[in-house]
Amino acid sequence: MGERGFTLIEALAAIFISAALVAIFAASMRVGLDSFRKGSSAVEMESEKRFIVKSLESGIGSATPYRERYGDEAAFVFRGGARDLSLETACGEVEPVTCGGTKLVAFDSTARGLVVSAMTLPPAPGAVPAITSVYEEVEDLTFEYLGGDPWRGGWDAANESALPEAVRARVSFKDGQKTVFTILLRASVKARAQDAGKDKGTNE
Repeated sequence: MGERGFTLIEALAAIFISAALVAIFAASMRVGLDSFRKGSSAVEMESEKRFIVKSLESGIGSATPYRERYGDEAAFVFRGGARDLSLETACGEVEPVTCGGTKLVAFDSTARGLVVSAMTLPPAPGAVPAITSVYEEVEDLTFEYLGGDPWRGGWDAANESALPEAVRARVSFKDGQKTVFTILLRASVKARAQDAGKDKGTNE
């Protein structure tokens, strides 16, 4: 019996089946890569959002009365509105602003996102805060301030002669997620503890 080879129809069928399998495999790979990219992007977004919240907590929580280099009087420069806040901070590190001393730090909710600016104190003549970071992930950011009374929509420490006890921030991200958190000002907490100690000493 002679050997029988592939007919043209059988060869074409084999080629068609192979091409179909390659197409299915390529489509599966594409779906898998898309899913991986989306998953990686989501993880990166969550990490960035946590970083933004941490930056706000660290920067605002470290607010302190500013003392002139050659004076002893504390100058309260903490000016907060519904969507902007500028304050003095004396710290080793305020993300994303490296302090290394006293700085003026400003947080502004703008159409561009959350804009962070900073300037070393005391300022050089004509110096203005320089933008250090812009977080485009932020859709909106609002602040409220606590100072013994119900929460307020603004706070000017120059008029109050004191820092607020706490700041409440509401952040809306462009992916639709919202978060609300309260930041205790360490300088105010320390001042209250010192006052409590004085009161206790007086009572005793």
